[in-house]
Formats: sequence, structure tokens, C-alpha cells
Amino acid sequence: MKAFQLIPAVAEYAQFADYAKEANLGANDLILTNEYIYEPAISKLDLGCQTLFQEKYGAGEPTDVMVDAILDELRGKNYDRIIAVGGGTIIDIAKVLAVATAEDKVDDLYDRMPDGLTKVHPLVIVPTTCGTGSEVTNISIINRTTKGVKQGIVSPAMFANEAA
Repeated sequence: MKAFQLIPAVAEYAQFADYAKEANLGANDLILTNEYIYEPAISKLDLGCQTLFQEKYGAGEPTDVMVDAILDELRGKNYDRIIAVGGGTIIDIAKVLAVATAEDKVDDLYDRMPDGLTKVHPLVIVPTTCGTGSEVTNISIINRTTKGVKQGIVSPAMFANEAA
């Protein structure tokens, strides 16, 4: 019986700029983060990446309403990789975005898990908090406010490609 599996490659960088240079971040990448992280640490790098700030869609833990609003915002946008820079909320949202198609809503993902979810976008997670190790797990916890339950979406497709 398998007791443990680590899917993402784990890398270490002294600064985000080092990762950005090695990964050749640019216009085809989507950085999901908080503005208070992006402005002092990432914006000055002038990477040309697309950005999405989580707080524009709500505060606190991720909800189905918040994630659906983000999915709506991303419809019609083209990006190859998702780079998640942040804590638990950012990481949970990013895992959902990695497996969501252009037409999906959060409820669609719950209906298809675990075996019906596939990775749509490669995912890199850069955690800014420590403790849970969420950057190397394949579960995202969403407060399904429309259903009155807090529930995980889980799938092997939700593992990050890399944790940096």
C-alpha cells in the first residue's frame, strides 16, 4: 500500500526574481496573488505577465462565489501557466484554476471529481506562508456558500507542477 506520494518538483530560490528569470516568466503567464504581495515584490520586475488579484473578488477563505467570479473574469483570456504567489486562499484558488476549462463553474468541478478532472494549465505554487504544505497537496477547500457546506475538491490533476 502506498503511504506517501510527492508529485510537484520542489525548488528553492533566494528571491522571486531568481525564479522569474529561470522560468522565463512573461506575457503567456498568469500570476495569481494579492496586490500587497505583487506591488512591492513583483511589479518592479516588469515581467509583462498577466495578473489577477484575489482581493478584488472577496476576502478570506475561498468561496464558490469568489472562484466563479474569477473564472468569469478569465473567460476568453489566453495564458499558458498559472503562477500562484501567496497563502492558502491563493493556493486553493490556483489549484481550481489549473483544472477548470473556459466554461466551468465551481459546481462543475465537484461533479467531475476526482477522475473527470484534468490539468488545463501547468501550475507553479510559490507559498508565502508556511504550515500546511498545501503547495504539495492535491486538494482545494472551497466554502460552497450556495450549498451551505465547506468542501474539498480533490484530484491528482490538482497537484502543482512545481512548488518554488
